[in-house]
Amino acid sequence: QAIFPSEHTFELIDRALKGEKFFSTHLFDGGEFEPDTPVTAVIGRRSEPKPGPDPDLNGYYWPIRLAFFEAEAKGSEPDYEMSIDLHPNGIARALKIDYGDFVVNVELRKLEILKGPLGC
Repeated sequence: QAIFPSEHTFELIDRALKGEKFFSTHLFDGGEFEPDTPVTAVIGRRSEPKPGPDPDLNGYYWPIRLAFFEAEAKGSEPDYEMSIDLHPNGIARALKIDYGDFVVNVELRKLEILKGPLGC
């Protein structure tokens, strides 16, 4: 059964807190007319950076490596890979997407935590 990206993030955090190192599932992001995507995660050893000015980014995180595969792929090579440093609060302090031909590095420059109901 496929899960949405937010549930995938919650699962990664839950499994990391339990000390699990691997997690495979099918992810459906709804962004394209494609079926769900097989995703395999490797959860690294907990790391703790030097404290910085933002309390929401202080404390430990897990380096996580994700491999995304094509739904009907016959080989063992992923379509693309992603590295993410994920805090238990769900905030990613770093993100790198490796498409093979090029890599996208995402840097968190500013974090603003919204207070109260968002009024959707």
